[in-house]
Amino acid sequence: MMNKFIPDLDKKYKLNKIEKRRLNSELKLLKLKLEFSIHIAKKEKLSFHNAVIKCVGVRELAEKKIKKEYKPIINYLKQIKLKEVNKARINKIALELLITSPLVKNIRKHKKETKCFRYEVYKNKSMMIHFKNAVVPKNPLKGKELENRKEELRKIAKELKKKHPDVKKLWGSSWIRNIKIYSDLLPKECKKNSKPEKKIKFYHGGYWGQFYKYNGCLNKKRIKQFKQKWKFPLKNLTEQCHIKYFYDMYLPKK
Repeated sequence: MMNKFIPDLDKKYKLNKIEKRRLNSELKLLKLKLEFSIHIAKKEKLSFHNAVIKCVGVRELAEKKIKKEYKPIINYLKQIKLKEVNKARINKIALELLITSPLVKNIRKHKKETKCFRYEVYKNKSMMIHFKNAVVPKNPLKGKELENRKEELRKIAKELKKKHPDVKKLWGSSWIRNIKIYSDLLPKECKKNSKPEKKIKFYHGGYWGQFYKYNGCLNKKRIKQFKQKWKFPLKNLTEQCHIKYFYDMYLPKK
């Protein structure tokens, strides 16, 4: 059943079918995160407020760099005791978090991402690869789209070597590194250094992304598995290697 919020947004911004699907999926995933927050609050004897900050996946909350749009929901969370959390409150909190999410902000601006890969450079010494399906409802790792991903990585390698010649390390951390077709896009030396993240950061997208299907829907089977023991089906793998292996893979040999 579609939440009333979605038709309201549709009327205002004239959403397409995919945008509606993504918003509905995001809302359902937020509710799942809040249910998980209840579990963590009980397990670790936390307040509901602190459990939500730990689990929900909003970096601005987790790092306590509270932007003004989050202050109303933070104040609301602080007032709720764990025993008072019910379905109605979960729905209210999820909706408030969705309204302030980057997904809704991009829709308001009619902003559409076109690249699945992007990167960040840290202290001019290491480069982190990020991945997000920007071609929903297409499979980003199949057929022509897979070739597009390789081209994105070629462009990243070329730009990185030119703008950040001092970078020595390539690294990344995500559930998707369990998927062979994805891991094959990166140097095999990365996989040799693959290991589960030691300190679990529940708010990290490297965990929650595994509950999405490439078409923008949620993976019901994986969610059911998660809720049985509140353990993520796929671990968040951290991998790293020397940047030269990335250049060898994507830059033409001279």
